[in-house]
Formats: sequence, C-alpha cells, structure tokens
Amino acid sequence: MNQPSVTKQELEIIGKNWEFFKKLAGKITRDSSNITAFLEFLEEDKTFLTSPASTRHEYTGCYHGGLLELSLKTIEKIILLKKHVYDKKNISNDSLLLVGLFGNIGKIGLNLPKKTETKTEEYYLPQTSDWHRKQGQLYTINPVLSHWNVGQLSLFNLSNHGISLTDEEWFTINALHSYKEEAVTTFLKESQPELLLISKQGTELAALELKNKLSTTSV
Repeated sequence: MNQPSVTKQELEIIGKNWEFFKKLAGKITRDSSNITAFLEFLEEDKTFLTSPASTRHEYTGCYHGGLLELSLKTIEKIILLKKHVYDKKNISNDSLLLVGLFGNIGKIGLNLPKKTETKTEEYYLPQTSDWHRKQGQLYTINPVLSHWNVGQLSLFNLSNHGISLTDEEWFTINALHSYKEEAVTTFLKESQPELLLISKQGTELAALELKNKLSTTSV
C-alpha cells in the first residue's frame, strides 16, 4: 500500500510555503545565480516540495510537504534566536539563511542536474508494509543511501549545484546531523561555534513545534 497522492489542499499549502521559501532564499547575496538555478531545479523536480521530513507519525514532518515546512520553521526559529539571544553576535545573514533553509536539503536524496547521467535516488521511500504503516511508519530510508547521513547529502547537493560554503557553514551543516559523535560534542563544549549553536537550537525548536503533526500547514 503506497502513500496516498498529494491532495489539492496540500498542494495549495505547499505552493504558499514554497513561494515564501523562494522569497527567503532570494535574500542570500552569495552565489545568487546558482541559488536561483537550484531553486528552479527544486521546483521542477518537486521532491523537496512534497517530501516528508521523517519516517514516522510521532516524529517531525511525516507528511507531504513536511520537509519544506520544517525548513521554513527552522529558519523562523533561527531568526528569532538571532534577534533575541544572539543579537550581539556577528553572524552573517547569508550563513543563517543557507544553513537554516538548506541544512536538511539532503533529505531529498541525491537529486542531480539533468546533465549528469548519475541515477537520482530519493532519501525517503513509501512504506509498502501494511503492518508497519499501521504502526505509524509511513516511509523508509532508501537502503542505497543508508550509509550517508543527511549532512553529507546536503553538502553534496549544495556543492553539486555550485553553492559555495564557508568552512563554518560546511562544518555546521555536517555537524547538525552528527553532533552526538564524540568529536563534535567535544568541539561544541570547547569552542562554542556560534553558527552551529544557533542552528542547532533553531532546528530543535522547529522539530519540537512540528512534532506529532499529521499534515502540512502554511507557515
């Protein structure tokens, strides 16, 4: 039994969220032409627009458009944290927008420009087992990508589309999905990198707010 197709109402909400996402991404001043091309690619490909953000109901964003909604909610929280907590910190808007909007872009899988012959692989696949679906697991992670973490996939996709990152941005996107590893945990305690801290906190606040939701909403 496959995941139901996207409803008309979901498409309308996803469309509104996508327009807002593009507006925010348009504020990034670096690699603007490549950012525009990447947005056009994502819009044509549609994986990012309709993808879930997790595999199970009790997790965050396990519904059509969940990944897009989580990305918007993450940047919303990051902007609030920058205004009220990190207001005296010198963190560039480009860095906040790049990490907040694209830090989870790896969850589309390996979606490459059409000029490449490499096979496209989606990160989430519909759960075909009725038993698992009744337990709340609507998706599974593509076994072809099981050896990648989301941070690595995000960095791969951004690099492949010509979007350059500073060392701190690169580390932040990678560490957001591996911060439980001992080396990253030690670095957090000793160095307190501001971009990673605000991004990690924004991601966690967004995930908490969207947890247990069953359908997408307009952010």
